[in-house]
Amino acid sequence: MDFSFPHRLALVAIIRNEASYIKEWIDYHMLLGVSKFYIYDNESTDNIKEVLSPYIESSLAEYVWFPGNGMQPVAYNDAVKRHRFDCEYMGFIDIDEFILPLTGENLLDIIDDIMATSPQAGGVSINWKSFGSSGHKKRPAGGVLENFTQRAPNGYAWSELPWKWDAHVKTIANPRCLKQCKVHNHDYFFGKYSFDENGNPVIEDDNFVEKIHRIRINHYFTKSLEEWNIKRERGNVGNSNWGALRPSEEFIWRDRNDVYDDAIIRYRERLRQRGLPTLSAPPSIDSRTLMQNLLDEFAQNTPQDWQGQLEKLMCYWALCRKRKKDNPSSLIDELFEQTIIAAMCNSMGAGAVAAYQVELIMSEWKNLFGECNSIKKNFFNICIEMIQTIIKNAQNAAPPHYKPLRRSFRRICGRFCCGSLKKKTDFRDFVATKEYLSNGAMRRRTHSTKTPARFLRTGVLLCSYCGKIAPAITRCEQL
Repeated sequence: MDFSFPHRLALVAIIRNEASYIKEWIDYHMLLGVSKFYIYDNESTDNIKEVLSPYIESSLAEYVWFPGNGMQPVAYNDAVKRHRFDCEYMGFIDIDEFILPLTGENLLDIIDDIMATSPQAGGVSINWKSFGSSGHKKRPAGGVLENFTQRAPNGYAWSELPWKWDAHVKTIANPRCLKQCKVHNHDYFFGKYSFDENGNPVIEDDNFVEKIHRIRINHYFTKSLEEWNIKRERGNVGNSNWGALRPSEEFIWRDRNDVYDDAIIRYRERLRQRGLPTLSAPPSIDSRTLMQNLLDEFAQNTPQDWQGQLEKLMCYWALCRKRKKDNPSSLIDELFEQTIIAAMCNSMGAGAVAAYQVELIMSEWKNLFGECNSIKKNFFNICIEMIQTIIKNAQNAAPPHYKPLRRSFRRICGRFCCGSLKKKTDFRDFVATKEYLSNGAMRRRTHSTKTPARFLRTGVLLCSYCGKIAPAITRCEQL
């Protein structure tokens, strides 16, 4: 079984009054293989919709009006919620950031290679390389890439204070691994992290490397002094204080022009010689024919055939849910959904299910259990068994001096996993345990200097399941 995503790579960006820059940004990333752009407009007053209209009409871009303060992470999370099953990878960058493969490799090949370095890889962290004004006081004619070719030196992240900007990263992630988006790095489902080009996990927003070899982001933050002043006046889409201005000294800190670097221009020209992408709609998926073909394939497979296929099955299920939304009375859609859920049961029953996949299921629980039936009840019970396995693993990983917490956790989670977590007192136990873990009470009680992160994270994670699963428990018990 081979699932083909509608888009292999999509980019998400939030903008405010950047109509004069966005065409160059989209055209460049189209050359790199990006086939979808989710553009969130944070109260622009320029002609952005006019500039985007050819991309919107060709289905290359999707435009969303998104007013409010500090909306950058909110927009990212909205894109993941809407489109996590529509694209294989999703990148989160700004209009002044251009992704640059440094070795001439295809961008998607680099992402695939880094994601294959570890089963824990949920995304790729890409370091900035900061470009300055190149001496321009006024905005020059032409594009950003040609006009700003001077950057900070290598090692800038290590040596320059007070701002260590080149250590900052932006992320391209598997959206089905994402739990909560932030601006730079993100929070992933259990057991997943961002990895850099060297195969090292990146936990924070910074990744201190002295030299970048394979992939970077050219960050044209200042541009000319005139453009910087305009940028400063329009505020920061990532700041909850919409009217807050950047410090005027930031231009001096960021305006580094030590090294001439036109690598991105040369790379773009090589891509152009291979042929320019056209503004044509992506090939449509004949989902009805796909479903009919898959029903025959599903009927021939055994539970072992679905081992390790849970994520792909969820992508098929998401496709089915979209069709059912448009055709609620379609019998083939209903049959296909039941068949997909049965296959997901087989996949989980066959083993090799990662904790992040269970958490992904929980994040989609409301959609999955919108209408309960016997097949969904079976799937529900299998999910409970998988959660119980995670609990056991966490208990076994906890050191001996956490026995009091283990006993408490075993008691509460035991009731949860046997399906008896129905009373309000049980839910209060869950909330109390979550607060106990979050506030570090165990740390104070045992005088330990470090609480095992994996154990505590599992505890908070399982407590959060409570509100999502409780309605499903009630519906399934009524069958």
